[in-house]
Amino acid sequence: MKSLSVMVCLSLAILIFPPVAQAWSGTGCRVAAAEALRRLFPVLKMAVTERCVTRAPEPYARIGVGNMIDVGSLSMNLLGLASAGSPKADAARTAKRPFVLFAPTRWRPGSPLPGEWQENLAYGLFVAAPLVSFGLLMVFMRRVKRSKGPTGWGRLVVGNTLVLCCLVTPVLLAGETYFRFLYDTTDSLAYTRVSERWELRHWRLNNVGCRDNVDWFPTLPAGKRRISFIGDSFTAGHGISDVEDRFPNLLRRAHPDWEVHAVAKVGLDTDAELKLMKKAFARGYQVDQVVLVYCLNDIEDLMPGQGDAMLRALAVLDHSPWLVRKSYMLNLWYHHYRASRDPYLGNYCFYVREAYSGPLWEQQEERLKAFRDLIQAHGGRLAVVTFPFLNALGPNYEYRFVHDKLDRFWRGLGVPHLDLLTVYAGLPPSRVTVNRFDAHPNEYANKLAAAAIDKWLQGFIGR
Repeated sequence: MKSLSVMVCLSLAILIFPPVAQAWSGTGCRVAAAEALRRLFPVLKMAVTERCVTRAPEPYARIGVGNMIDVGSLSMNLLGLASAGSPKADAARTAKRPFVLFAPTRWRPGSPLPGEWQENLAYGLFVAAPLVSFGLLMVFMRRVKRSKGPTGWGRLVVGNTLVLCCLVTPVLLAGETYFRFLYDTTDSLAYTRVSERWELRHWRLNNVGCRDNVDWFPTLPAGKRRISFIGDSFTAGHGISDVEDRFPNLLRRAHPDWEVHAVAKVGLDTDAELKLMKKAFARGYQVDQVVLVYCLNDIEDLMPGQGDAMLRALAVLDHSPWLVRKSYMLNLWYHHYRASRDPYLGNYCFYVREAYSGPLWEQQEERLKAFRDLIQAHGGRLAVVTFPFLNALGPNYEYRFVHDKLDRFWRGLGVPHLDLLTVYAGLPPSRVTVNRFDAHPNEYANKLAAAAIDKWLQGFIGR
C-alpha cells in the first residue's frame, strides 16, 4: 500500500509539475504512473460511491458513480498514453459516435409545453364565466322582484350587462374549446399555442433529428439510389399532419429502390443549409443525388430587418397579457392581428422580392455556388427544385422574374432545375396552402410536387 501511495504521488507530480514530468519522461515511468492510478481507481470509486449514495439527492444517486467519472480513462488521457489524435483513433470515435444532425428540440424550446397547468386554469376561467354570469343574473332578477321601488338606470345597466355576459361568455367558451381541442393546424411562423400543440401531436424525429418515420444511416446503401432532399419547412412538411403525405415520403413509397432522405428543418436558409451539409459530411454522411429544395425566402437571412421582425413577433406574444398567452383562441387572434400590423411581416413578400433586385442577390449567388461545389467535392450530384410563393399565386404573380433569374443561374452552372411555378399555375392559393394563415404547401400541393419531381428525376437519373 505504501509503494502504491508513492507511485500515486509521483504520478500526480508528473501531471502537475513540468520539471518532474521532464525528469520522468520515459515511457516506462509514465506507464507505471498510469498503472498506479488505475490500481487506485477501485478504491476511489468505492469511497466516492459510498459518499455520493449516502449524501447525494435521489436522482443523482440513481445515476451511479461509474457513469459520472472514469479515473482510469482520465489518467490515460492526461498522461498521453491514449491514442488521441491518431487517424485510426479519430476514425474509431467517428464510427462510434451516433450520426445526429439536429438536437431533438421543439420549435420554441423556451415556451411552456402545451397543456400545462396555467393553460388549464385559463380554460377553467372560460368554463366558469357563463356559470357565474347566469348565477349573477338569477340573483339580480330575484332582488328586482323583491324590490318594491321603481327600476332606475343603475339596475337597468347592471341587468343588461349581465344579460350580455350570459350571451357572450358561452360563445367565448365554445371558441376556446374549438381552438384548444379541435382546431388542429399551423400558422406560417409557428409562434402560437395552436401551432405548438400541433407540433407536439404530429412532429416526430428520427435517429438523426430530422422529421421522418424511418431511421437513417450515413453510408450509402447497397443496390439503392440515395436521393437527399435538402430544405426548410417546405421539405420537412410544416402543416402536414401525416408525414407520409409530404412529397419526399410519397417518392419513397413510389420507389422502393430509392433511399429518400428529407434533410430539412423549419427555418433553414441557404447559409444554414450550407453549414448543415458541412456538418453532415464531417460526420460521415455520404451522398449520391442531392436535391436542394429552394424557396424564394431562402435569401432572407441577408435581408436587413429580418431578425428584428422575428424578435418583435416573439416579444409581442411573450409580453402579452396572461390570458392572451394561455388562451388558444385569444393567443391565435392576437398574433394574427399584431403580425398584420407589423410593417415588416405585413409586407414580407415585398422585401423578399426587393432582395433579388439588388446586391443581396450577388451574395446569394456566391452561397449557392459554394453549395454546389460542396456537394460535388463529396461525390454528389446536385439538382434544384424551386417552390413559388403559394399564397401569391394568380394571374398577377409578382415574383416571376425571381424564378427566371434562378433558372438562368442554375442553367449557367449546369445544374438541373425544376421550377414548380408551372405546376401550380392556375390554382388558387386556397387550393394548395395549409390555410389562410399558413402559406406552406398542403397535402394536395405535396402530391402535385411529388408527381412533378418524380418525372423530372427519372429523366436524368434513370430508374
